Amino acid sequence: MLEIWVQLYDITRNDKYKKLMERYYRQRLFTPLINGEDPLTNMHANTTIPEVIAAAEAYNVTGEERYKDIVTAYWNSAVTERGTLATGGQTNGEIWGPKKSLSARLGLKTQEHCTVYNMMRLADYLFRWTGEAKYMDYIERNLYNGVLAQTYWHWEHTNGYSPESPDFGLIAYFLPMRAGARKGWGSKFNDFFCCHGSMVQANAALNRYMYYQADLDLYVTMYFDSDASFTVGGKNVTIKQRRDPLTGSFHLSSTSSGKQLVNRAAAQYPHNPDTLCVYLQIETESSVEFTIHARIPEWIQEPAVVSYNDRQIAVAEEGSCFVDIREEFHDGDTICISMKMGIQACPLPDDENMVAFMYGPEVLAGLCDEERMLYTGGDAPEHILVHENEREWGNWKSDFKTVGQPAGIHFIPLNRVGYENYCVYFPIKK
Repeated sequence: MLEIWVQLYDITRNDKYKKLMERYYRQRLFTPLINGEDPLTNMHANTTIPEVIAAAEAYNVTGEERYKDIVTAYWNSAVTERGTLATGGQTNGEIWGPKKSLSARLGLKTQEHCTVYNMMRLADYLFRWTGEAKYMDYIERNLYNGVLAQTYWHWEHTNGYSPESPDFGLIAYFLPMRAGARKGWGSKFNDFFCCHGSMVQANAALNRYMYYQADLDLYVTMYFDSDASFTVGGKNVTIKQRRDPLTGSFHLSSTSSGKQLVNRAAAQYPHNPDTLCVYLQIETESSVEFTIHARIPEWIQEPAVVSYNDRQIAVAEEGSCFVDIREEFHDGDTICISMKMGIQACPLPDDENMVAFMYGPEVLAGLCDEERMLYTGGDAPEHILVHENEREWGNWKSDFKTVGQPAGIHFIPLNRVGYENYCVYFPIKK
């Protein structure tokens, strides 16, 4: 409601909505936050996040610093000091846990979808204010391992097998972190969670966090095939973003009409290159000078390389930053961004021996029905996983398996898990 009063005040500038903003100002939440206290521990999460989103909107409309202070204090308390799961989520049973105490709350009702959606919205405000890449890293984690992992799954009917369970899931209210659990998918007609509503909102906003503009500055923050049009310096500019799969083939299945051409690209990468390679093609009615800020994600394993019209122009040694490309762009100019992926071990904030695994921005789930100890043999935990079934047709796969363990475990991206039992966090023994 506070956000609604803010929006109505912005539209009308009628003082009665300003008065309503003051009446819906939640002192018992906002004042402790501003004072540096912790009002969130064991507090219901998704009734507070929208109130803070409203404060963010109030700052945009009124410019009053107290509203901005509320937002930054909330983020500091909820995310920075509390810590996050590898997925980006944090809650269990719809509430915030104690700071840096996630290991005690790996249950069946972890990571409520509504909180994922609303915390992404809050991160969006903070990115617009600061331009800091860390907020986009947060959104990316929650996009891949929250929205895409909880808001629709469908069985892949390509191998002749039939599923033993339902062949689709509509919305997972929670994303269980308990070892051996499985997602509790809602049905079309027999369930209605609060997350059915945020599911619709989240999927309608999949393009929201990909591009930003500030006058002559364009930000490319997410990497998916897409087209985006802008007016820059009074001229029409379109960015066409395409991923290069680095496969040398667009043959998608045994029944596809794609042609398998004989070419060097197919043999250039005999194995999975573990690389996200993105091309940005510029279309413009006439030359125009502006800056493209391309995000280099936190998960890169080697320096990211940026080229402009086949000429290397930048190398980013570490992730969670932007590479700034200032040029007088012409129609047909192309930018290439090459980012190396790999297995990354992500321990819990309060227990370094409980580890999840990520491949690029995606959390991997081990398909097993009970907790399993993993043994490192003195090596880094990342060496436990190796590619398995790395390619099918014209696609590199993100499937992995364990090595050097008493019993093997198959790992796939968490957002591909349907009704299987899985584990995200594993105890590690050296």
